[in-house]
Amino acid sequence: WPARRGGPPGASKKRATLYVVSQLMKIYFKLNLLKLAQPLIRPVEASAGKALESNSVFPVGDVVSYRFFVGRLRMFEDRYEE
Repeated sequence: WPARRGGPPGASKKRATLYVVSQLMKIYFKLNLLKLAQPLIRPVEASAGKALESNSVFPVGDVVSYRFFVGRLRMFEDRYEE
């Protein structure tokens, strides 16, 4: 994480949240516990919402991982439009 320093003040908490949520989703998918992955999306979308679009605050790798697992979860739920 030392390479991820910098950016606006207070952004480090949001970055950490996105990283932890991505790692938890990775674990939940490996354990096939998809019901536990669903509640993780709401807090990230509420706190990071528009910042995920611009990629200015978050490392690209964390954003890609998060979007991958959200998309995968949506496919399992047959919600293709979102």
